[in-house]
Amino acid sequence: AGRDSRAVALCSCGKHPPVGRCLPAWGPRTRLGSPRALYTKKFSQLPTIRAKVSAKWMAGPLKKKKLGKRARRGKPIAQVAALPYRRAADGDTEILLLTSRQTGRFILPKGWPMKGRPDREAAAQEAGEEAGVVGTLHEQSVGSFHYWKRLKDTFVPITVKVYPLHVQQELDEWKEQKYRRRAWLKPDQAALLVDEPELAALLESIAPELAHL
Repeated sequence: AGRDSRAVALCSCGKHPPVGRCLPAWGPRTRLGSPRALYTKKFSQLPTIRAKVSAKWMAGPLKKKKLGKRARRGKPIAQVAALPYRRAADGDTEILLLTSRQTGRFILPKGWPMKGRPDREAAAQEAGEEAGVVGTLHEQSVGSFHYWKRLKDTFVPITVKVYPLHVQQELDEWKEQKYRRRAWLKPDQAALLVDEPELAALLESIAPELAHL
C-alpha cells in the first residue's frame, strides 16, 4: 500500500501536527538537510527576527530622545545632505527637490552621518533612498545651512552640510517612493520653494558654480 498522505502532516510521534516540542522527522533528506533540521533552523531564528523588528521600531524614539539631550546640553547636532543637479536640455542647471514625509514641504535629501563612512557617502545613500537618484558625488561640501527639527515637545537646531551630486540616473522605483514627490527646478525656483533662508541663499549662490562642475 502507498504511504498515507496524512503522515506528512503529523509529528514524529504520529499524534498531532508538528508544533511545540515535537518536531517532524518524516521526509527524505535533501541537499539542505532533513525536513526536521530545516524546521528546527527556521523556528530557531524567531528570537533574532523579533529583536530586529523591535530595534527598528525603537530606533525612532531613541534617536529623538538622544537629540533632545544633546540640544539641552548645548552640543551641536549635524546632518548631511545631497544637492542633486543635472544639465537641462537648454543647457541650464536644474536642482532636484523632494517633499518631506510628514509635512510635504520641499527639502534636499538628507540624513544622519554614518559611523565609519565619510559624510559624502552618507549623503549619496540618502539621495538614493529618499529621491531615487544616482550619480557622481563631489568630495567637498559646498556649504551648510541650519534648520529647526521638531521633536515631540521641543525643537532642536540642526546644521546640515551639503554635497553636490551630479545625477546620472533616476530610478523608477526606490525605497521611499510612496512617501515623497520629486521636482526638477531652476535654482531660483528651488530657492523660493524651500523654507530655510540659509538653504535658499545657498541654492541661489551655488548656481554659477554648479554650471562649471
